[in-house]
Amino acid sequence: MKILYVLDDDPSGLHTLEHVVTEARQCLADLVLLDVIDTRPGGDTQLSKPQPSQQKNSLLRERLARLESFVLMNGCDAEALRARVLFGERTHEIARTAAEGDFDLVIKHPEPGTTDRLLTQHCPCPVLLCAAPSQLTADTILDALSPPLPRQDKAVA
Repeated sequence: MKILYVLDDDPSGLHTLEHVVTEARQCLADLVLLDVIDTRPGGDTQLSKPQPSQQKNSLLRERLARLESFVLMNGCDAEALRARVLFGERTHEIARTAAEGDFDLVIKHPEPGTTDRLLTQHCPCPVLLCAAPSQLTADTILDALSPPLPRQDKAVA
């Protein structure tokens, strides 16, 4: 099973990540972390015209250092826990990564706006929106992967 966990910039994001790592291990899942730096107007960052490549490199180094620090502090196996940092439109990059990586599930924190609605419509796999770490368990992960049971009409005698 392959799970894509989408990081957010909320301070609780790394705490949630600790929980996701623990629960994914219980499911024997391959976990990949995705951090998307939204470059649209009004997104995470506004890249200035004169030096966008320098700004991108700086942001990329900062985000990768944050993830590497998490991996080291939590005793995660760097080989087992992989991370990607991408620039672009958030919904598009998440859905594209899920499709290209043949992921079974995307887990992310709910966001205001249209990102979640569009993602659940266009993502090639189920999307589990987890508002709090306590909501995420190995069981909720497995339930999100289970196809819904066919509707059974009640027989009336």
